[in-house]
Amino acid sequence: MLGKLFSAGAGELIKNVGGVIDNLHTSKEEKLAAELKVKELVASYEAEMQKQVTERWKMDMQSDSW
Repeated sequence: MLGKLFSAGAGELIKNVGGVIDNLHTSKEEKLAAELKVKELVASYEAEMQKQVTERWKMDMQSDSW
């Protein structure tokens, strides 16, 4: 469920950033490079968020508190 939520938000973010990139006065290659970089940053952010969720779950599982 979280993956779908983040992926949906990331897709919309990439689409919006792509629109901004399209409005810049750059070559097609520069636009593609910029879009690729944005996608890499979003993927890295999502991976880090997933890692943090996993760590919280580990801590919860080790806790004696219900």
